[in-house]
Formats: sequence, structure tokens, C-alpha cells
Amino acid sequence: MYEPIIPAQPEINEHGVAQHPEYGDVYHSLSGARGQAEYVFLSGNHLPKRWQNQEQFTICETGFGLGNNFLTAWYHWRQDPLRSHYLHYVSFEGHPLTQKDLAHQLLRGDPQLQPLAKQLIAAWPSLLPGVHRLEFEHGQVTLTLFFGHIKRTSIQCDVQADAFFLDGFSPRLNPAMWTPALFSQLVRMAAPGATLATWCTASAVRRELQNAGFVLAKKPGYAFKREMLTGKLRSHLGKSNAIKHKITNVAIIGSGITGSAIAYALAKRGIHSHVFDPVLKQGLKGAHLGHKAAAMMPLVARQDPPRARLSRLGIALAAMRWAPFLDEAWYQSPTFALACDNEQETALNQTVQQLSFDTSWLQWLNSEAIKHHLGYQPPYGGLFFPKAYVVRPEQLLVKLLSHELITPMPSFVLGLQQNTKGWVVETPSEKHEFQAVILANAANSVGLLEKVLAPEHYPRLSQAGVVQGQVGCYSLLTSAWPKSKALCAAGYILSDKEKYLVLGSSYDRSGKKNNWSAQTQQEIEKALKPFIGPYLPTKESMGGWVGKRMAMSDHRPVIDQAHDHGGGLWVATAMGSNGFSWASVAAEQIGALLAQEPRVLSLDLQRSVALR
Repeated sequence: MYEPIIPAQPEINEHGVAQHPEYGDVYHSLSGARGQAEYVFLSGNHLPKRWQNQEQFTICETGFGLGNNFLTAWYHWRQDPLRSHYLHYVSFEGHPLTQKDLAHQLLRGDPQLQPLAKQLIAAWPSLLPGVHRLEFEHGQVTLTLFFGHIKRTSIQCDVQADAFFLDGFSPRLNPAMWTPALFSQLVRMAAPGATLATWCTASAVRRELQNAGFVLAKKPGYAFKREMLTGKLRSHLGKSNAIKHKITNVAIIGSGITGSAIAYALAKRGIHSHVFDPVLKQGLKGAHLGHKAAAMMPLVARQDPPRARLSRLGIALAAMRWAPFLDEAWYQSPTFALACDNEQETALNQTVQQLSFDTSWLQWLNSEAIKHHLGYQPPYGGLFFPKAYVVRPEQLLVKLLSHELITPMPSFVLGLQQNTKGWVVETPSEKHEFQAVILANAANSVGLLEKVLAPEHYPRLSQAGVVQGQVGCYSLLTSAWPKSKALCAAGYILSDKEKYLVLGSSYDRSGKKNNWSAQTQQEIEKALKPFIGPYLPTKESMGGWVGKRMAMSDHRPVIDQAHDHGGGLWVATAMGSNGFSWASVAAEQIGALLAQEPRVLSLDLQRSVALR
């Protein structure tokens, strides 16, 4: 059942320490947050020693709070010349602070942590339920945050943790942070040899941790605490990463936004990919040649279903990963999603009230309020997304595919074969060997899957259909539309902020391939006219772009590995009309798995996009 996020509003007690008003407990020891983190959590888990000379090390924390434990671990990792190449930090928080309150608390803290605290504050996400992935140190430090009640979020986390920081408020004041059910989840998430540390020594906590599978020991506590606990997972427990050998060479079939986003995400992890697609003969932007602008607007629905959560996660991941191309290939564009009739207007308003999302991310505006933004009053109110985006597809594909670890292959793929080393990709001229293959070529992925996998292994793809859509391009000079904004209603209007205004889109489910049509574009204009008022272009379209999309009947993508083939075959397809929003979900999930990082998709979202 959906529950909105209620932000924490810490108070400063008589000792000058932040305290949660609801739980009545302090966020850290009266003797100092950094000192407690160093003594209890780092030393208690034998850090930094255990991460030294490792490829990567993963810490899981049960209460993020003000982030002092994360900042302290990051600080010591930076100071360590023998540090692991990657440090991953996963943390749960039921009541995160707003960015403003987090800054207020952290910027009065330890001076040595200030440079890191400022980076954390700058990257702090909107307070929305679910998973948030942040990166620092050029991707060598990752922070994966689960916002929501730990009873629900802990069962959805997919990670192999080497160390646990148990740092919830006291068992007496917040018992949900110290339950047998939570401790069993820690064991599920634990890597072999995982350790834990906590300031809490309550007898019930000790008993339940031992029952879950940890061997415990007491040691002298920090400052005024007489004792603390450390523990180690029993030798027969713990789960290793599924991928045994480091992946360095991958084939990606398809150079559209999904394939290109995956290739770039892998390249940022040091993984070389060859991207196969005959449209690359037209250049790196071949898959979207003529497509001047596209919206990345979140989906919103009551009870926050999987497709909506995938949408906002994908947009946040894209904003993080594509940050080097901001303004060149995409830009932030406040976006309005208008209702098309009175009934939908009421439903959208009620949805916003039910979700109670962070207003910096989503607002409901009536038609009069929208007038203040757009200069005219539309027939209905709607949703306002202050942090939506517009992408310039041609420029973005060029940016993504130009990485030195990406090799474009302008060739059609005839088939796949598995061998002892991995996979063979067959083209008309030659065969190529790879450790893994990722199918990101929309409907054509089914034909390649059929060559290596029986249909019963991918039943969801049998529900897929193909939808063709058309957009038209107009000179910006033909309309006074505020070019930094976008609007969606019975179609959409947006711009590339440079030369073109774009109006779309048609939806042709006939399965026939049709060329761009002036008549179809006139129908798009007619449908949009009541919603964009005086901004309808004064001249005809200059042409446009036609794209085919694979879409599922359940309106969710497919992002999964073909398990019968040892994890070396992946499918990322059926993005429908949300390709630019969902591409980074596929890219970062597959990238995290191949690089053995904490996953960006919770377990329930993994099931929602599975092949089966």
C-alpha cells in the first residue's frame, strides 16, 4: 500500500544535538557524529582495513539520518592510499530531511567533512518514495538511498553488503528498526563474511541478531556508552554476486536511445561495447535522424504503480548520467501535463493530493495558475513538473556513442550463438565474440531471441505490439511559444531551444510502415489547438520524424536477463513512448549487475519488467 514520504524536521536539543521530534531520540552521540561513526561503525567493521586493495566494497546502513556515517566513511576512503577502487553505500531512511534542513544540519558539523557535505547537499534528491542513486568521485563512490518505511524497503533491496551499520533510533523509541524480520533481510543482503556494528546492546537485539545468523561480540562503547556490539555472519551464510568473472567486452544490438544509453553507462564503468545497427551508416545519430526534440516527463498515477516509479527513476538516473551534456544535448524544461476534460481534471487533482509528492517535483495547477506561467488560460488545469527535461535526440546519441570505449558497428545482426567463452554475434560479413550480449533493438529483439531461446522463456514479449508515431518540426519563428517550457495534452509542444518547435505525436497501431505525412501532422495540430491557444504555429511543418516503438499491453518495459544462458544474454526493449525516460533504467540496472554494484531496481520493479 502506498504511503507518502513525511520529511523529518529535526530540533536542536539543549546539548546542541539534532533530535527527531517524533521519536524523541538524537541523531548521533552527544560526543560527536564523526567520532561515533569512526569508533562504532568503521572500527567496529574493521574499516578501512577490509576495503583495502579490493575492487569494491559495499556498506549497508539501516538509518541514513543526517548522513554523517556516510560522510565519515567517504572521508576515510578518500584518505586511504590503499582504498578499494569503488565504495558503494546503501542506506534506508523513512523520514529524510529536505535539502534545506539537511544543509542546515550538516553545515554546522565537523569542518573536515564540510567539502563532502556540500557535495551531498548539492546532489540531494527530491523527497519521493523509492530508490535514489547518487554518484561522487567520478562514479567511484555511489550512494543508493531507499526512502520509505524500512519494513517495506528492506525486502526490496538487491545488494551484496560487506558491512552493516545498524544505526536506527533506539529500540524502545523506534522498534521497527530492530525487528527479527529486518535482521533476516540483512542476512539475505549479506555477502559471505559480512560484518556488522552498532551502538545498541539491548538483549532482545542481541538475541535476534544471533538467531538471524550473526556471531556477536561486545566491546567497549563510544564516549558515554559502556558497550557496543560487533558481529560477523556465520560461515555458511551469505550470497556472492552471480557474475563470477569480470565483464569487459559486450555486444549491444540497437543504437536507439536504449542501446546508446546502455553503451555509455557501461563505458563509464570501464566496459567496452560494440554497438550493432545498420542505421549507423547514417552516422551516430542515425536512429533518430530528424528527431529534433523529445520530452522526458514523468508518469504519475494513483498508488504509484511500477510504470510511474520506473519513469521517475529513469529520469533521475538520466539527469545524473548525462550531466556532462547538459544544455548541449538536453535541458531542464518545466512541463505542464494538462487534463483533456473535466473528468480527467478531477482525477489528476485527486491523484496529486493522494500522492503528496515533494512540491519541488510535482504540483497541481488550475487553468488560472497555468496562465501565469504560459501567458494564456488553457481549458483545463493539470500537472506541473518543475524538473522535467527536453532532449535533443540527435545530439544526445552522438554524445553517448562517442565514448572511446564504444565501437559503432554499422551492420545488421543475423543471429547469435553461445560458446564456452560467451557469445558469437553473426553479421553478413563476419562473426564476433563477446562475453555478453544485450538486445536493445525493439521489436527485432524477438527474432534474435527465437534463435537461442524457446518462447516459454519470454512470455511477456508475446503481448507486445508495434506503435508508429510521427512528430513535426516547425521554425521557432512561427510561434511565440515560451521555448524553455513543454506542454502535453492531446499531443505535445516543445522546442530544441535553438531552431525548432516540435509538435507530436500520432499513434498508429496498424503495424504498417508509413512515411511522414503532412495530413497526419495537420491532425496533430487540430488536436493540440484547444490546449496551446495562441501558440499554434503560423506556418506549415517543415517535415519531421517517424519512429516505431515496441510497446507492451501492460505498459511496462522489458529489462531482464535470459537466465537459461548464464546471465550473458540481456533484453532491454518495449520502451513504448517512454524510451527517453526508461532508457537509463535499463542502462544503470544492467550496468550495476555487470559491474557487481548495488542494483538501481528494487526487487518488485525487477519482477515488473521481467521476461516471464
